[in-house]
Amino acid sequence: GNDSLCCMSVLPYCPPVNTDRPTPRQEACSVAFEHMLRHTYHLYESEEEMQRREEVLANLSVIIRDWIRSLAQRKDVSYGDGGGRIFTFGSYRLGVHGPNADIDTLCVAPNFVEREDFFSSLHTRLATNPRVTELQPVREAHVPVMKMYFAGVQIDLLFAKLSESVIPQDFDILDKKHVRNVDEKSVLSLNGCRVTDQILKLVPNIDAFRTTLRAIKLWAKRRGVYSNVMGYFGGVSWAILVAFVCQLYPNACSHTLMAKFFKVCTEWHWNERLPIMLTRIDDSDPSVPVWNPEKNHRDRQHLMPIITPAYPAMNSTHNVCESTARVLKEEFRRAYERVCRDIENNDMRLQAVPSREEVEMVWQPLFEPFPFFTSFKHYMQIDIIADTESSLRTWAGYCESKLRTLVLNLEQVPDVEIHPWPSSFSHTVQRTRHVPVPNKPDERMSAEVKVFATSFFFGLKFASLPRDPRSGNQSINLATPVSRFITQINHWAEKKEDMEICIMHVTRKNLPSFVPLGGPKRKVTEVEANVAQSPSAVSNGTATPTSVAPVAPTVPPAVPPPSVSLCPVVWC
Repeated sequence: GNDSLCCMSVLPYCPPVNTDRPTPRQEACSVAFEHMLRHTYHLYESEEEMQRREEVLANLSVIIRDWIRSLAQRKDVSYGDGGGRIFTFGSYRLGVHGPNADIDTLCVAPNFVEREDFFSSLHTRLATNPRVTELQPVREAHVPVMKMYFAGVQIDLLFAKLSESVIPQDFDILDKKHVRNVDEKSVLSLNGCRVTDQILKLVPNIDAFRTTLRAIKLWAKRRGVYSNVMGYFGGVSWAILVAFVCQLYPNACSHTLMAKFFKVCTEWHWNERLPIMLTRIDDSDPSVPVWNPEKNHRDRQHLMPIITPAYPAMNSTHNVCESTARVLKEEFRRAYERVCRDIENNDMRLQAVPSREEVEMVWQPLFEPFPFFTSFKHYMQIDIIADTESSLRTWAGYCESKLRTLVLNLEQVPDVEIHPWPSSFSHTVQRTRHVPVPNKPDERMSAEVKVFATSFFFGLKFASLPRDPRSGNQSINLATPVSRFITQINHWAEKKEDMEICIMHVTRKNLPSFVPLGGPKRKVTEVEANVAQSPSAVSNGTATPTSVAPVAPTVPPAVPPPSVSLCPVVWC
């Protein structure tokens, strides 16, 4: 009997596959599994941290209300007590956030407040608040956001302008009328809260869902597949996917749900672009666009669609491209074949209750971090550079939001396999700048100074490379896709003089010291050192090709070793 679904106000799209209740062994395994997440991986925050978050949200709410009140006075608008409201969504609202996690928040404002007000006057108010640090507006993102730390708590703040002149205290964010007659960016922003609340309504067992989602998020981050902006799955996609598995097995405990999750993801018909849906799509209002691959050409191009359950239905994985889809499928298969298939079999075969240590030993291989910096011979290093930390935050936020475009450009080159890594690495680099002459403030001189940088990396594989008939070397030229990307980035309207982006090819042996297992593994030759320092650059979208030092031989010394040229080596 499917007792868990009887009280649900919204019915799931797919009927349950199995409604069996957990055995004593499975329940014991789930208790041990949660203990492991809490004490080995430290995924739960303390009561003190929880209270600090609540205080931060209360303070932010006061700032928003005061800001909207001042705007109403300046614009001579009467709005009574119906000012702005703050809503949370994402991991915090779902109850699966961990220590030091960010809080996704949404500012819902009445119709006299514009998005430009949000990014100007509210930004100014926050920038002058002593409790706010690292304030970073990202206007160009698919969903515009202001990122900040408020009293040490990381906040992502979105904005939605409604068509109403008043936001009442009993405002129901799930009411469909609120997404009508509003701009597209506001619909996207509202959807975060609406989706989160709808997921909680559609999940048959909240506790099992939360434990499983915590574990899946840990796995995805350790395996490098947790990033919507980079083209993997973001937080909402992982939540919908876990909720979908919970619907298929409504009475299962977390230990069983973990194994079923990877079974479903491995066997799902991704290649047929079959969507994951928690409930039927509401397309009753033709004036509001919803995800519909039969009518919309763009929707038909989506590779691994995971559809949001709130109206209007959207694909939460629209950023997934060929490269990231391949990585995701490989990781699903690895998890199931290496760990979860045996767990499934043991659950059916064994009755003995294992110890906590035995449960940890079984799950440990699943959470092994992906060894990204030892898995490829070739890497693309993207350095984002600015003179100040504040300038770098703005510049890096914009560049990161566009990195998926670089992946798409590279995918157009035959025989190249790209593996984007979602983590970035902060460091400093030397740059020549004009600085004041000591004791002569009116005079300037050139000097080497340290500036701030953030670096991203793509792993590169080459299926088969053409061989130069004269030299016998194998080479590939990536100048065109990289130059196209650099040109796009450099045309950003808010780009300042000190903002740079440099893209270069590095081999595994020459990875920089600031990445895990990076740094020199051997003595660097003079030729390689010169190549690494090469000033080759993109100027006005044209690249200067430069040769790359030979790759270490992989054939007997009697045969000339292959060399790979990625042209140019450095693009700035």
